[in-house]
Amino acid sequence: MYVTIVTYKPTNGKSAAEIVGSFEASAPFFKTIPGLIRKYFCFDDQAYEGTSVYIWRDRSSAERCFGNAEFMARFKKSFGCEPQVKYVAAKFVVDNEATA
Repeated sequence: MYVTIVTYKPTNGKSAAEIVGSFEASAPFFKTIPGLIRKYFCFDDQAYEGTSVYIWRDRSSAERCFGNAEFMARFKKSFGCEPQVKYVAAKFVVDNEATA
């Protein structure tokens, strides 16, 4: 399993509420991305910075997504900036939601 941590500072002038609204509107799109298990949309209102955490089946799925020019253009159109992308292998997971 791979994790992609994406950070960005929007430059498009949208309010934090508008940005959160765009998260909700884009959720169906993310359900169509091959290899994506889960995505967390995070936003720090005070710092006006976004962080997204993507959980992937494998690194190649993550690299296909962030290496896709259309996906990156969509990101830049939504937030007016280029994201910082970091790939990290998940070595161990504690899942407190799993039932015994």
